[in-house]
Amino acid sequence: NISGFLMKPVRLERLEKNLEKILRKREDTEGKLVVKHKGSIKAIPFRDIVYLERKLHKVNIYVKDRIYECTERLDMINERLDKQFLRCHKSYIVNMHHIREIQGIEIILGNNIVIPISKVRHSNVKSGFFEYMSTRL
Repeated sequence: NISGFLMKPVRLERLEKNLEKILRKREDTEGKLVVKHKGSIKAIPFRDIVYLERKLHKVNIYVKDRIYECTERLDMINERLDKQFLRCHKSYIVNMHHIREIQGIEIILGNNIVIPISKVRHSNVKSGFFEYMSTRL
């Protein structure tokens, strides 16, 4: 069954094969951020990025289990990110998928990391996060 249709009664092995096919296709089409890191080129899946932080003349890309450092400008990286990312401060971009809550002028991520929101971007952050979450429901 090439098309992936399931016929009743549904057999477990056919269902598992179709689900694996869907997951593989999703991984193939999902966006990635390509950056230079310590002399090599890395392709980081968007879903793994928690947030990005500009420090001095470098950008740290925080993923679930490590930090990638690159020398590219945060503005240039921001242009290559998709709509799940939100610029909340001149030094920070967050992946809205990892936001637990917005509290005053701070973003609290799922791992209890606190990210500041600049006064200038505060209303855009709140409305952007609300719009993002409402489309996911």
